[in-house]
Amino acid sequence: MNPIVLGFDPGIKVSGYGIITKDNNSKLTTIDYGIIENTYPESYPLYLEKIYDKVVQLIKKFKPGSIAVEEPFISRNPNAGLKIGQIVGVVGLVGIKKGLRVFGYSVLAVKQAVTGYGRAEKQQVQDMVKRMLSLNVEFKRVDISDALGVAICCMNSMDWDNKIKNNI
Repeated sequence: MNPIVLGFDPGIKVSGYGIITKDNNSKLTTIDYGIIENTYPESYPLYLEKIYDKVVQLIKKFKPGSIAVEEPFISRNPNAGLKIGQIVGVVGLVGIKKGLRVFGYSVLAVKQAVTGYGRAEKQQVQDMVKRMLSLNVEFKRVDISDALGVAICCMNSMDWDNKIKNNI
């Protein structure tokens, strides 16, 4: 199993990504993180293409074994949920086409994995992500810490899957 995970937090205006790995001592390390901004408000398909190109570039450069995407939460604005779903589809398709394992996690699952509480506030998630990854930085956007949180959730889930398969 490739211990590198690309986490992705889809957003209509800004999407975040974070890449982490885990060493043999179970220490999580950040490899890279950033944002993809929608500079094409008049043409959403151009933003989708920008996301596609960036995910391809990240896969080529860092060679993750898995992609973890935060699944859309549709509440008051179904149109926003549909647009975010398009981003999730693009990211997932790139992962599948590049031979990666693709996972989706709800916001509640990510918060539970990172803070131990599924209804944690954004700041609590960000603080725990920094602690878990030994980062002493101020993220310019919560989209970055959210993406890193998705990657952490995936890494933890894969660890459990491996323990179950190995009867540990």
